[in-house]
Amino acid sequence: MSFDLKVGFSCNNKCIHCVITDKIYCGNSTTQEIFDIIDNNVRQGEEVVITGGEPTIRNDFIDISKYIKKKINGKIILQTNGRKLSDEKLAKESLKYIDVYLIAVHSHNSIIHNMIAGHQDAYTQTINGIKNIIKYRKENTEVISQTVISKLNINGLIKTYDMIFDLGIRDMNLTFPHPNGDALKNFNAVVPKYENIKEDIHKVLKKYSRFINTEAIPLCYLHPYENKVFYSESIRINQLSEARGFDSSIEGIVQDYNSLISNEYRKPKSCTSCIYNNQCLGVWKEYYEHYKNELDLYPIRRKNEI
Repeated sequence: MSFDLKVGFSCNNKCIHCVITDKIYCGNSTTQEIFDIIDNNVRQGEEVVITGGEPTIRNDFIDISKYIKKKINGKIILQTNGRKLSDEKLAKESLKYIDVYLIAVHSHNSIIHNMIAGHQDAYTQTINGIKNIIKYRKENTEVISQTVISKLNINGLIKTYDMIFDLGIRDMNLTFPHPNGDALKNFNAVVPKYENIKEDIHKVLKKYSRFINTEAIPLCYLHPYENKVFYSESIRINQLSEARGFDSSIEGIVQDYNSLISNEYRKPKSCTSCIYNNQCLGVWKEYYEHYKNELDLYPIRRKNEI
């Protein structure tokens, strides 16, 4: 079980693929409001995911983390761009409370990463933040990278994962952009067609499949590596875990995030003849609508061994 705690929408990046730019008006919850949400909704043993916006830019980030730690005995997961963790003092203090760091790294190339993140210091600060967490982490602290594929970073994708691996990270996410917010606004500049990135994806999967978690990449494009990676949609399809959360932009507590997200996917009729039809959610509905007349999904009829 997990509980997503969205503490607000403010951020020190302006990512070209950001899905929540249209929710900035919702503002940020106060410290007391967050404490009340924790008291009234988070269950013992439940994992809490601190997300935003960017949680670490809040002056009360450590106070919130400390409060959660006192209230629950489950893991605390932080979703972050990692920039503020370049402050060694903040990084070390956060390690007292955070069990899992999910840090966004979008390119091995500083110019491309900064272009995607919308800030000239983003790359340097993110990499230094990762180095601080790796340097000072406890034995059981997990560090996971989050890379969102786009037209800007796809050509050097394998080099990005080489760099992430060299930093000491052994749990790496490979994510297709969700065309909402700025990602929808910048669709033609950001969102690639699956058929155009298959070769680049497979280079990464061939080398790092056992370290990779994928999101929003249909199984026909993971094939023949689909059994070598963790396909995150399987959690939603098979209801392997319960996911709830707080999001002020949709009026409070969401009791079933898995169903909410699953409803955002679409598949064409041709998928019914695929051997993975019952195991695959398909593609984001916005991608489906944009490419409806030239949709690039195809059925897999037989498993191929690697």
